[in-house]
Amino acid sequence: AKVIRHHVNPSLGSAGSSSISVSGLASPEFLIYDADYVEENFHAKDSIRGIFTLGKKTAEELDDIQRIEEELRENMDASQAASDKLKQQDVDSENALSTAKEATWIVKADYEKGPLRFCLEDPKLRADKLKLFQYLFNVDKSDGEILIEDLLREAAEIEDETAAEKTAITIPQVEFNEIEASSLPCSVVAGSSDSRLSALIGTLKIEDWVRRGKDHLHGGATCPFCQQSLPNDFYYEISQLFDTAYEEQCNELARLRDTYKLSLDVFSNLLKSATYQDEYVVGDMAFQNASKDLLLILERNLKELDSKVASPGDPVALTLSSDAFAKWSEFAAAIVARTIDYNARIANKAQVKVKIARRFWRKMKQEHSASLSIYKQETDRIASVKAELGATLDSLKQESQQKTTELRALRASSTDIHASIESINRRIRNIGIQGFAVEKDAKNEGYYHIARGTQGKVDYKSLSEGEKTLVTFLYFLESLEGSHKSDGNANKSNRIVIIDDPVSSLSHNHVYDIASLITINLIESKAFAQIIILTHSLFFYHELFKAVRDKEWKNYQCFRIAKGEFSDVREMKHDDIRNDYQSYWRVLKEGTANHMYSVEIPIAMRYILEHYFSFVGYHDKLRDALMALGDNDKPFHAFYRYINRNSHSNDINISDLPSIDPSIYVEKFKQVFEETKQIQHYNHMMEIG
Repeated sequence: AKVIRHHVNPSLGSAGSSSISVSGLASPEFLIYDADYVEENFHAKDSIRGIFTLGKKTAEELDDIQRIEEELRENMDASQAASDKLKQQDVDSENALSTAKEATWIVKADYEKGPLRFCLEDPKLRADKLKLFQYLFNVDKSDGEILIEDLLREAAEIEDETAAEKTAITIPQVEFNEIEASSLPCSVVAGSSDSRLSALIGTLKIEDWVRRGKDHLHGGATCPFCQQSLPNDFYYEISQLFDTAYEEQCNELARLRDTYKLSLDVFSNLLKSATYQDEYVVGDMAFQNASKDLLLILERNLKELDSKVASPGDPVALTLSSDAFAKWSEFAAAIVARTIDYNARIANKAQVKVKIARRFWRKMKQEHSASLSIYKQETDRIASVKAELGATLDSLKQESQQKTTELRALRASSTDIHASIESINRRIRNIGIQGFAVEKDAKNEGYYHIARGTQGKVDYKSLSEGEKTLVTFLYFLESLEGSHKSDGNANKSNRIVIIDDPVSSLSHNHVYDIASLITINLIESKAFAQIIILTHSLFFYHELFKAVRDKEWKNYQCFRIAKGEFSDVREMKHDDIRNDYQSYWRVLKEGTANHMYSVEIPIAMRYILEHYFSFVGYHDKLRDALMALGDNDKPFHAFYRYINRNSHSNDINISDLPSIDPSIYVEKFKQVFEETKQIQHYNHMMEIG
């Protein structure tokens, strides 16, 4: 069985608003037997369209027809397979898109509440996974050099309402290099050789010690260190040793040291100033490390200069700070540039947000490049496969059209309506009807007419209702075997047969005939794609199943349509409906459950009361109970008159019934069983307790 889907567009209204698609059939053919079919083919016509079927053909022609039919079936199977693959590509495309959407949706989850939330300020990006994915997929390029930390910091800065412009740090002009390059610190500063003490002091290497002591002599005759008496000319000789040139060199060393110390103090204080405590400076670890390295060199050089001033005769080596200072200056300049950039961002927040958002999405595209790449590869593959399948379907369609044309030509050479006439008349005779038949219409080529015995052609309207139903249905069965076109082309495997209540106005024996014809000719042949039968008749419904083998029941699906404010189609088992009596009880139960009034409710009540009390022989008790209840409850007098078996012939009664909640009628109906002591049967049939 195939699956039929019915699509309704509510915006178009009822007419022309529906479409039907059938799973497994590319172009299904629907053949429907209903009132419209009868009207079109019989009531509105003087003659009946002929049904063309194959006549006699040579063995070679039959082989050709059979071969082409088989090729067409293979072609149809191949087309269906290609169509199924094409649909699968759509499924694959949806799956690929769904996977990609879920993978990229994390962008919204991660950033919609942080400093970068303005990058998703478009509500569609925050509310629609597809919109976000499409936006990210269409970003012009990815950029892995962008750091998300930088974006977060920049976004936080411009989002801070208290943010103000920063003062840029200053890069000082220092005099360290000139002092460090001087030759004096690394030279030996010695006293004069004119003193007779020069040789001894040089040998003992105590010149600096003697120089420090000289400052305490003050022209005295006592040694400031050992307090012993000194020679009379000692002070003169010492003065000769430390002449003017020596003093000038010592004074220069002291000046160099003082200048160096002053520059170092200025530089150190600069690093401690407010501008150098800004987060841009403090947070720049490269700059901080460069500052520490430079200070270490400067402080070490100052110690060396202090040592040189204390001992002019000892040479010292100063480290050049030029490279360290150049490196420090480079990092400082970078901080200055960042500060300038920050101030520009604070002054132009709107433009900066646009730039940050652009960099953000390029970063996101780089982070999700794997998911985007997989999606792109999958969509490219799907597009390629769909193009190939489309070409295959076009080729199969052209091939099918060619074979169909060829088949029609073969069929048209020997098709006629005689076989279908004989088949319809044979079926009429087989069900025991001798009064009429169908004949070829001599005046209208390719048409039938109905004939009655020696009277010849008769009007369709002259037939009884039962005869009309039989002939129209037999004609419909024959039409399923052939075609109304002279090529006789009929592809049963592509046909869906729908039969709407074919047994109205038929006696029970003909209902059996119709059920048998449907079972044998349609269902058991298994030639048609699907068969759908609609009926109001429980007798016909049960007759259909009586003709079915038990093992075939699994191929049937049964549904029941419950009518209320809206029709409700429910699946059921084939034996859920046992008989008419049980069905009327079901009407009561469903009416009560749906709270919807229907004329079927009082009809069901009357049927139940008639049959049950007739079966148990309580006619008089029923009559007495109805009269008593009707007299005691005036608002429902018309209702009791209707279900009272003495007033069934009065058609007006049912029209007098008000359309109210059926549960009220059912309650009164229940009182009949209580009054007649039959409440146990009521409870059983209503499935109470």
